[in-house]
Amino acid sequence: MSNYSLPYVTPFVGTLQQRNYAGFKFAYETIPTCTHGGAMPGGYSAGLSTVFA
Repeated sequence: MSNYSLPYVTPFVGTLQQRNYAGFKFAYETIPTCTHGGAMPGGYSAGLSTVFA
């Protein structure tokens, strides 16, 4: 399965990391076996776990 959005996401992630906003915590993870819609359940779960940990 191709990860067609990665060429667009990678520069965005790099920009966020370079700007180093005060108080902004950022985590990025790819799920190589999923498309955009298929990654939503796992993404929501991981995101909520990160926010409320």
